[in-house]
Amino acid sequence: MSLIISEVYFEQSSYGLFWKIGLAWIYPKVEFGVNITPPYIDFYSKGKIKYGEFLAGMGSGSDIFTYANLKNLKAKRKVPFGIDFGVGIPIRKSKLHVTLDWHNKVSFYDRIVIPEIVSENEEPL
Repeated sequence: MSLIISEVYFEQSSYGLFWKIGLAWIYPKVEFGVNITPPYIDFYSKGKIKYGEFLAGMGSGSDIFTYANLKNLKAKRKVPFGIDFGVGIPIRKSKLHVTLDWHNKVSFYDRIVIPEIVSENEEPL
Protein backbone atom coordinates (compact mmCIF):
# COMPACT_ATOMS: atom_id res chain seq x y z
CA MET A 1 0.00 0.00 0.00
CA SER A 2 1.28 3.46 -0.89
CA LEU A 3 0.41 6.76 0.73
CA ILE A 4 0.92 10.14 -0.90
CA ILE A 5 -0.04 13.37 0.85
CA SER A 6 0.85 16.75 -0.61
CA GLU A 7 -0.01 20.37 0.13
CA VAL A 8 0.96 23.46 -1.87
CA TYR A 9 0.03 27.02 -0.89
CA PHE A 10 1.43 30.29 -2.14
CA GLU A 11 0.64 33.94 -1.62
CA GLN A 12 1.90 37.11 -3.27
CA SER A 13 1.62 40.68 -1.99
CA SER A 14 2.17 43.38 -4.56
CA TYR A 15 1.88 47.16 -4.50
CA GLY A 16 2.28 49.15 -7.65
CA LEU A 17 0.70 51.34 -10.28
CA PHE A 18 -1.92 49.76 -12.55
CA TRP A 19 -3.60 52.37 -14.68
CA LYS A 20 -5.59 52.92 -17.86
CA ILE A 21 -6.04 55.81 -20.24
CA GLY A 22 -9.40 55.98 -21.99
CA LEU A 23 -11.22 58.09 -24.55
CA ALA A 24 -14.82 57.94 -25.75
CA TRP A 25 -16.71 59.48 -28.65
CA ILE A 26 -20.50 59.49 -28.37
CA TYR A 27 -22.72 60.11 -31.40
CA PRO A 28 -26.51 59.68 -31.66
CA LYS A 29 -26.33 56.32 -33.48
CA VAL A 30 -22.98 54.89 -32.36
CA GLU A 31 -20.39 55.13 -29.56
CA PHE A 32 -16.65 54.55 -29.91
CA GLY A 33 -14.03 54.04 -27.23
CA VAL A 34 -10.38 53.22 -26.81
CA ASN A 35 -8.43 52.21 -23.67
CA ILE A 36 -4.67 52.00 -23.35
CA THR A 37 -3.19 49.91 -20.53
CA PRO A 38 0.47 50.74 -19.84
CA PRO A 39 2.61 48.04 -18.19
CA TYR A 40 2.24 47.60 -14.43
CA ILE A 41 4.87 49.47 -12.39
CA ASP A 42 5.87 47.36 -9.38
CA PHE A 43 6.91 49.23 -6.21
CA TYR A 44 6.87 46.33 -3.73
CA SER A 45 6.34 42.61 -4.19
CA LYS A 46 6.96 39.72 -1.79
CA GLY A 47 5.82 36.12 -1.79
CA LYS A 48 5.52 33.17 0.53
CA ILE A 49 5.02 29.47 -0.02
CA LYS A 50 4.11 26.50 2.11
CA TYR A 51 4.92 23.11 0.65
CA GLY A 52 4.54 19.70 2.21
CA GLU A 53 4.77 16.21 0.76
CA PHE A 54 4.82 12.79 2.37
CA LEU A 55 5.42 9.58 0.40
CA ALA A 56 5.22 6.25 2.19
CA GLY A 57 5.25 2.64 1.05
CA MET A 58 6.73 3.33 -2.39
CA GLY A 59 8.68 0.07 -2.40
CA SER A 60 12.14 1.47 -1.74
CA GLY A 61 11.88 0.83 1.98
CA SER A 62 12.28 4.54 2.74
CA ASP A 63 9.61 7.14 3.35
CA ILE A 64 10.15 10.60 1.89
CA PHE A 65 9.17 13.75 3.78
CA THR A 66 9.38 17.30 2.43
CA TYR A 67 8.24 20.45 4.22
CA ALA A 68 8.95 24.13 3.63
CA ASN A 69 7.35 27.28 5.02
CA LEU A 70 9.20 30.10 3.25
CA LYS A 71 8.41 33.81 3.68
CA ASN A 72 9.74 37.10 2.27
CA LEU A 73 10.60 35.54 -1.08
CA LYS A 74 11.47 37.72 -4.05
CA ALA A 75 8.39 38.11 -6.24
CA LYS A 76 7.35 39.96 -9.37
CA ARG A 77 4.09 40.91 -11.06
CA LYS A 78 3.80 41.83 -14.73
CA VAL A 79 0.87 43.17 -16.73
CA PRO A 80 1.43 43.68 -20.46
CA PHE A 81 0.84 46.81 -22.51
CA GLY A 82 -2.59 46.63 -24.11
CA ILE A 83 -4.96 48.52 -26.39
CA ASP A 84 -8.74 47.96 -26.40
CA PHE A 85 -11.17 49.28 -29.01
CA GLY A 86 -14.92 49.28 -28.50
CA VAL A 87 -18.11 50.15 -30.37
CA GLY A 88 -21.61 50.48 -28.93
CA ILE A 89 -24.61 50.36 -31.26
CA PRO A 90 -28.09 51.13 -29.84
CA ILE A 91 -30.74 48.59 -30.85
CA ARG A 92 -34.19 49.58 -29.56
CA LYS A 93 -33.89 49.68 -25.74
CA SER A 94 -30.63 47.69 -25.72
CA LYS A 95 -27.10 48.28 -26.90
CA LEU A 96 -24.80 45.91 -28.82
CA HIS A 97 -21.17 46.14 -27.66
CA VAL A 98 -18.26 44.92 -29.77
CA THR A 99 -14.69 45.00 -28.46
CA LEU A 100 -11.30 44.19 -29.88
CA ASP A 101 -8.35 43.75 -27.47
CA TRP A 102 -4.65 43.48 -28.18
CA HIS A 103 -2.08 42.73 -25.48
CA ASN A 104 1.68 42.66 -25.96
CA LYS A 105 3.63 39.60 -24.87
CA VAL A 106 5.21 39.35 -21.42
CA SER A 107 8.69 37.90 -21.24
CA PHE A 108 9.17 34.76 -19.15
CA TYR A 109 9.66 35.46 -15.45
CA ASP A 110 9.38 33.78 -12.07
CA ARG A 111 6.32 35.10 -10.28
CA ILE A 112 7.79 33.95 -6.97
CA VAL A 113 11.46 32.93 -6.76
CA ILE A 114 11.44 29.65 -4.84
CA PRO A 115 14.74 28.20 -3.63
CA GLU A 116 15.41 24.49 -3.96
CA ILE A 117 13.44 22.46 -1.42
CA VAL A 118 15.23 19.37 -0.13
CA SER A 119 13.44 16.12 0.78
CA GLU A 120 14.48 13.87 3.63
CA ASN A 121 14.43 10.08 3.60
CA GLU A 122 13.40 8.19 6.67
CA GLU A 123 14.90 4.73 6.89
CA PRO A 124 12.56 1.95 8.09
CA LEU A 125 12.87 0.79 11.69
